Amino acid sequence: MPLTSEYLKQIEQALAAGNATEHTHRPALKSFVESLRSGIVATNEPKREQYGAPDFAVMRGETPLGYIEAKDVGTPLDREEKKEQIVRYLGGLGNLVLTDYLEFRWYVDGKHRMTARLATKTRAGKLRLEPDGAEHVEELLSAFLEAQAATVGAAARNVSGAAVFPAARRTNQGRHAINHAGKTEGLARACEISAPDAEVGGCR
Repeated sequence: MPLTSEYLKQIEQALAAGNATEHTHRPALKSFVESLRSGIVATNEPKREQYGAPDFAVMRGETPLGYIEAKDVGTPLDREEKKEQIVRYLGGLGNLVLTDYLEFRWYVDGKHRMTARLATKTRAGKLRLEPDGAEHVEELLSAFLEAQAATVGAAARNVSGAAVFPAARRTNQGRHAINHAGKTEGLARACEISAPDAEVGGCR
């Protein structure tokens, strides 16, 4: 069962202490990600890969599923996307999430697929929750965990030349405002919002 409420509580408590850094929130993020699927392990500070050392390597058993790079709460992710570190990750890591612990951006083979936000930090240090934000982020991370993308090497593709994504839960467009980036590319499809009661799977 996703521990979204507990995750947000831990983030807010750490912010209230007044001395939190991006490293402070990593245990909370690890527990949150691992709560989304059984058998998932999110390893903090994993061994350096060819393209660098993202903050988390996410595994199921010995199978790498993807990587997470976390910045401090409130860090502008638009700015981070342009930095050499993230450009390098996007060029080499096939399944990546960039987050400031509140906003989550998912990339496959270097292409932005989805963005979702749990909350916004106010000037008082409190968290202002986004409508349906928990559900949006859970959907994004579920799709990230189920994506059949190459975890290292953006050139790794299926025979048609397109990355493959499992089906993700589709929801009513009027109820959800997940920011989908990217259109259908070969067999690849970002999570298109269509039916409110479809089953949870990945994007296909």
